[in-house]
Order: sequence, then C-alpha cells, then structure tokens
Amino acid sequence: MWWLPYKLPEILMQLLHIDSAITGAHSVSRQLTAQIVAAYQANHPGTQVSYLDLVADAPAHFTMDAMAPRTGQTDVKLDASDMVFVGYGVDAPEQQWNDYAGQDWTGKTVVMFVNDPGFHAKDETLFGGNRMTYYGRW
Repeated sequence: MWWLPYKLPEILMQLLHIDSAITGAHSVSRQLTAQIVAAYQANHPGTQVSYLDLVADAPAHFTMDAMAPRTGQTDVKLDASDMVFVGYGVDAPEQQWNDYAGQDWTGKTVVMFVNDPGFHAKDETLFGGNRMTYYGRW
C-alpha cells in the first residue's frame, strides 16, 4: 500500500476511524478515509474498526457555544462581506515576505491559502520547500 511502506506483524489490531467533515457524503476526506480503512482491513483481516462521526454523534462538549469563535458569536455570515485575498497569510520579515502589506482588511473577510509558500511552489529555496515551516502550521 502506498501509505504504509512496511508490513506490520499480523497481530490483532484496533483502528479508530474518525470522520468530522460537515459535508457528509460529498466529503472527499470521508471518501478517502473509508478507502484507507477498507484497504487496511483487506490487508489485515483481523482488525477491529471502531467508527466515530463527530458530526452525527458529536460528544456533549462539542456544542456550538463551545466551538463558537472567540467573539462569542454562534453564527458567522458572509452575505455582504467584501473579501480580501492575502496569499498564505504570512508575515515573515526574515524571508522578506508579507502577504498583508498594503491591504486594508478592516470589516472584510480574509481568504488565504493553507500551508506555506514553498510547499505549493515546490521550491526548496522558498521557506522550507516541501518541509512545513512555522508559517504553514495551523
């Protein structure tokens, strides 16, 4: 299997499969994790799989109030919000990189890439290249 470079010993395994995407059946991550679990089970038939769907069966402490933005708002609406694209949302003076320079995002929705610039550019001289740096960690 492409994601498991070595064969594990045949022992009784337990696997916890957790889904959390709110898009349900349309979720690419749900489809991918289901494929990975099925492939793992095919290669390790004795595996016991426990499944947890954090959307359908959210733990009691996963309330909207607990997960609300720090502002205390439980609803966020972008209906009439102007959007500002800020690249990766990185301000890294040591790299001479500032995605926020010259932009006014007051009262606007900020949209940004996830990760850091070197990863997507595949440029080893840009930040850490394929290696995720501090700036790409969320």
